[in-house]
Amino acid sequence: MVLHHADGSAGPYRGLVRALGARSREAVAIDLPGRGRSAGEPPCRSMAEAVDHLVEVVMRDFEPGCALFGHSMGGLIVFETARELERRGRPAGWVGVSGCLSPAAASARPAADRHLWSDDRLTAYVRELGGTPEEALRDPELRGYLLGVLRADFAVVDGHRAIRDAQLSRTPGAVFCGLADPVASPDGWCRAFRQPMTCHSFEGGHFSLFDQVEEVADRIDAELGRLRLPGPEPGAPGGSGGTARSAG
Repeated sequence: MVLHHADGSAGPYRGLVRALGARSREAVAIDLPGRGRSAGEPPCRSMAEAVDHLVEVVMRDFEPGCALFGHSMGGLIVFETARELERRGRPAGWVGVSGCLSPAAASARPAADRHLWSDDRLTAYVRELGGTPEEALRDPELRGYLLGVLRADFAVVDGHRAIRDAQLSRTPGAVFCGLADPVASPDGWCRAFRQPMTCHSFEGGHFSLFDQVEEVADRIDAELGRLRLPGPEPGAPGGSGGTARSAG
């Protein structure tokens, strides 16, 4: 399963889904409420809401031991979702986090409260990060919609107070980062996994994965190829055994 960044949707990740499919990895990119196929639903406005939503989706629509991948906000959410899945005795098979701070780094970060920024300041910030078409930012109606979704997403990210020593105990994973990313680095992620984890670096900034989809897919495929994705603990909800329905 693939989860998008703040102010994003499943659409831009279709290239990664196709690339994983070409490597015989069945992948599904999903939308959080408030965008894409879920545009009619109110957006999540806290990490707890986002995690509850994603846990429900995973347990309803995916096999035990599925792999999770998220970029930026999506990375934070899939990490916290994986922690909750472990708590419920149904761990994910693998977690990939991209372009986001580790719990240790996030816990030391001053509160940003970007959802309270003015429209002009938010727009300038989005331009700096890249990844949003300029024509969308120039169209007043579309810009208003995008900024509304972005404010809700930033309420999720900036309202989340990460636990410094938060850790996945049963789930292996990997960290993906752009070497010139202005908002995230791999620092501290090694302490967030008790199981094996690796770090993958790419040339470029916050959205470098979109410029290197084939390379990202190769590395995810190699990561999953080294694993035997686990099912739930005996007696846990969701049955026993199973293989990953989705990767990425």
